[in-house]
Amino acid sequence: MSVSVEVPAASTPIADVLARQRQYDKAKVRCLWLLSTPDFPVTKDLPAAFIDRHPAGHFLARLPGRVSPGERRSALREEDWLQTLTLSTFLEAAF
Repeated sequence: MSVSVEVPAASTPIADVLARQRQYDKAKVRCLWLLSTPDFPVTKDLPAAFIDRHPAGHFLARLPGRVSPGERRSALREEDWLQTLTLSTFLEAAF
């Protein structure tokens, strides 16, 4: 099985990420998206986490919960996140 980990630029539109995910699906490649923006769709078709920097300097993987319709997820609202892990713990669990 082939696996890819993608870290798109913050300026990459989510539509481009979703299109790339469809290409991976067609090629039977599993992909994990590490996104630098907190507001992305929560769907089984987009395996993604928001990567945030902790004030101490290390990185965190934040797994989203659901937000109310019409509301954007925020890096600053803890209730928007179902789970927060160190990036290393998240990657170990993913692989």
